Amino acid sequence: MSERKVEDREENFTQNIDDSNEDDDDDDVDDDDDDGKDDVEPKLKYERIGNSILEIFTKDAASCMAVHSKFLALGTHYGVVHILDHQGNNIRKFPSHATTINQIAIDSNGDYVSSCSEDGRFIINGLYTTENNTQHNFDCPIRSIGLHPDFGRRGNKQYVIGVGEKLTLFEKGWMRNKSVILHSGEGFVRSIKWKNNFIAWANSEGVEVYDINAKERFTHIPRDQTSARDELFHCNLSWKDDTCFFVAWGNSIKVCIVKERPPNDIRGLPRHFVEIAHIFEIDYFASGIAPFGNEMAVLAYSFDKEDGAAPTKGTAKRPQLLVIKPEGMYKFEEASIDCLSIRGFEEYKCNNYFLEKVEEEQLFYIVSPKDIVIARPRDLDDHISWLMENKKFEEALQKAENQQRELKRLSVLEIVKAYLNYLFANNKFEEAAKLCDRKLGRCKELWEEQIYKFIEKKSLKMVTRYIPRSNPQLDNTIYELVLNEYLQTDLEGFHKLLTEWPSNLYKPETIILLLQEKIRETPESLLQRSLATLYAQKQKFGEALRIYLTLKDPGVFEMIAKHKLLSWVKDKCLQLMEIESNKAVAMFIDNMDHFEVDDVVKQLNQNEKLLHQYLHGLFTKDPQAGHNYHNKQISLYAEFQPDRLQSFLKNSNFYQLEKAFKVCEERNLISEMVFLQGRMGNKKEALLLIIDKMCNIQKELLNIILNWRMLLVMLLIMKQILSKQVILTQKAVSPKPIERQNVGLVLKVFCDETVAALRVKFPEAEDTALFIETVVKWWLIVNSKSKGLDIRLNDIRRKPITSVNDWQIDFLENYISYFAENLKCVNSKLREKKITMDTASALQKTSKRLASCAKYLLNCGVSYVLLGHMQSDALEKQFGKYWQGSGGTYLITVQNAIDFAKEENDTDLWDYLIEKSLPKPEYIKELLISIGTHVDPKLLIKKIPSKMEIPGLRDALVKILQDYNLQVYLHEGCKAILDKDSVALYDKQVKNLSKGFLISDIDHCPTCEGKLIVEDNRKASTIVTFFCKHTYHEVCLRGMSMQPRQTEPFCPTCSSKTSKKKI
Repeated sequence: MSERKVEDREENFTQNIDDSNEDDDDDDVDDDDDDGKDDVEPKLKYERIGNSILEIFTKDAASCMAVHSKFLALGTHYGVVHILDHQGNNIRKFPSHATTINQIAIDSNGDYVSSCSEDGRFIINGLYTTENNTQHNFDCPIRSIGLHPDFGRRGNKQYVIGVGEKLTLFEKGWMRNKSVILHSGEGFVRSIKWKNNFIAWANSEGVEVYDINAKERFTHIPRDQTSARDELFHCNLSWKDDTCFFVAWGNSIKVCIVKERPPNDIRGLPRHFVEIAHIFEIDYFASGIAPFGNEMAVLAYSFDKEDGAAPTKGTAKRPQLLVIKPEGMYKFEEASIDCLSIRGFEEYKCNNYFLEKVEEEQLFYIVSPKDIVIARPRDLDDHISWLMENKKFEEALQKAENQQRELKRLSVLEIVKAYLNYLFANNKFEEAAKLCDRKLGRCKELWEEQIYKFIEKKSLKMVTRYIPRSNPQLDNTIYELVLNEYLQTDLEGFHKLLTEWPSNLYKPETIILLLQEKIRETPESLLQRSLATLYAQKQKFGEALRIYLTLKDPGVFEMIAKHKLLSWVKDKCLQLMEIESNKAVAMFIDNMDHFEVDDVVKQLNQNEKLLHQYLHGLFTKDPQAGHNYHNKQISLYAEFQPDRLQSFLKNSNFYQLEKAFKVCEERNLISEMVFLQGRMGNKKEALLLIIDKMCNIQKELLNIILNWRMLLVMLLIMKQILSKQVILTQKAVSPKPIERQNVGLVLKVFCDETVAALRVKFPEAEDTALFIETVVKWWLIVNSKSKGLDIRLNDIRRKPITSVNDWQIDFLENYISYFAENLKCVNSKLREKKITMDTASALQKTSKRLASCAKYLLNCGVSYVLLGHMQSDALEKQFGKYWQGSGGTYLITVQNAIDFAKEENDTDLWDYLIEKSLPKPEYIKELLISIGTHVDPKLLIKKIPSKMEIPGLRDALVKILQDYNLQVYLHEGCKAILDKDSVALYDKQVKNLSKGFLISDIDHCPTCEGKLIVEDNRKASTIVTFFCKHTYHEVCLRGMSMQPRQTEPFCPTCSSKTSKKKI
């Protein structure tokens, strides 16, 4: 259990047990023992009673005391009974005795006080009446008395007196008084306690219990064998409730329960008996005992554990108040131990202390001859105070917030302040800042107080992000102090605060002065931007813009938009474009009322790249807005974005075709030239341009192997010799046409395993092995994508290129010469397994350009180059048109010419294309495949020279027949649909024409205005109605006709030449 020091507002009443042993010579307690004790909260708090008690104790000393919920009754050695309130103020006194008062008893209602003394007198005094006042005189000292709890309300007034070894019951009646000796012969009677119908007392032999109703003594609890003398260590009794009482005698404690026997078990025995529920010994002598909920409070007096003797005079230790919780029959737990600093404790013995309890209020009174201390349970304020003393502030704060209404002395704000002080004292500034944010709320004064503490501790940055900007808004000085702190120590943080904090939090002119002084010391760009921000806050936009433009800070666009400064920057277009062109272009285009096109172009003329970006953005949003500059845009597109030139040419009608064609011709932009030729009407020239530039290099990589037969032979014996090393398969060596572009199959042939197998098994095939080895080497160089792979795989071919003098550069530049010199690559008409000239050209261009690109990057300062990253799909999509526009031909095929002819849909153009394609068999195949849907294939087939070898002719003819069959099927299907729709529409028309028309008696002839239907048959005439529902008299129609005997076949009103219907 923990022993702790409990503070009181007047004096320290309790002390740590180890402190009380400082003067003991035989105390060898190690200092480290304190560190191992559990930090347990005490259950009680203490307060010394003053007021009249102090005056009484200057002349007298306490000998006993009884307590009631209304008052205290204090007996002294001078024989006076003092009636006091609970604060120690004197109410009245009874000087009833001549010497020491041994015991005082009070009835339950608090109307009567009885006392006994060494002078042999017993007195009952009524506080409100003298009717029942009683006095007895004996010739020997009276040590103990008892008053019936209902003494003031019963007809028979009962009380007991312990005179010598006799316990006598007195009863005062209307006519006479009578007395009965309840027990005698077992030593002096002490410590009488009366509870309802039960009287418990102690004598030299033990504890007895008497039943008033049954008029019998029903139990005897023997005294434990002990060497402690009765005169020095008296017995202490205390009732917990109507049936349970405690016995504390010496160092032994018993918990006794009064029980009632079952009716069939009495058999001449007392009706009640006592059962001992708990019995245990403590390491102290008990000076008093009282119930405390489910526990018990014991006033303990220390003694020597070895001989059990009481300390000599002047060496006594402090008394202790123990809170004990019984556990089992013989075990207990010490819930708390408080060592009390009673005045004069060094001189007192065990019997000089008393413990009394006010049951209704759970108040304990510790009485000594010269001091009285109150012990009461700790409330929520005490609990929270203890938590704070033990640095458990979070728990204290949580409890205070959850039970705020129960707090009496403390407040949540006081707890927060104490917590903050603790955090500051322990340099926990980050936690203190978070606590401020959570708990200070809208208390402006407290916020400012704590911020000054952060300043004092030089930790202002910790709390900056939590400082409130509104509700509450602090004094300007606080925010200025924060900004100055950041200005001196953290420039980025300073600028961030300026952009985040509204300017009304501080005085911008004050910060400007501080900032200007700082700039004179350290002219950094960040400080300049901060100054521009402050100028903008003060609406000095000219100064702010000057700084932003000088620094080329993109923040200028935000400031322009925020403060609507378009008119301030209309003459600074070039500067804005140089800062961030995308934002500038968007601003110019969205605000053309401020930025006229001519003014912007005039300012950007000196920088064509920026001019192109602006005109391109303008054209994207409004193709006609800058039409005066479309001729200029053609050269700009050709220079900076040739991939978008053709789209511009198609969507603009404001440029000169000849000038545009000249620009494209200078840069060899084939697609654009073809488009322009077609737009100028030169369709044949456009087609010829395509054909002249056309080449097809889609030759399978597998066709470059010189000797396939050697590989096929090796494949047959591969499983027997090199099955675990060689990864060749039948599909890899002899792929189908559709499989020839499968890179996975290619890599199964072109690999180090194949080279090794050839050299081991077929030394005569060294040319083939050398060829494959060279291709593999090239492949690994141009597909290297990971740095460090050369080290992990021990393969120098995967090493990144780090210098323009590296061997990889030389190898790529001279790669194709290997084939030209050693393998005699020619374009064979017999299609031998050799490299075609187209393939060799493509390999040469690719290798040299990769080498050139690597050199360029290295000269620009790049540390290393991985060529594999230059062959991604994204780069191909982005830069493929540059390759085409610069003269490359890998995107130009016969299909381009066919597509052009399809777009123009001109018969003469198709004839021209067929004529130009006849000398080239590969073109004829493509035409046969694609021409069937637009031109009769017979036109091409008839013109093909006899005996011309056309690769893939069979497949092309099959395709033609399939297309023809498909067209026939589609025509038949369309015809069936048209026939069905025609029949359905005809039936609908017939049905509509067969319907009658309603003519009412109110309808009139549009010509004569006469009624069409009349009741008089003599006036009736034939009428004619048209499908437009206009109706006439036939006579009127004949009158309008050029031929009187005939009617016109159409309605005169709507001139609708429709059929007519006679009625």
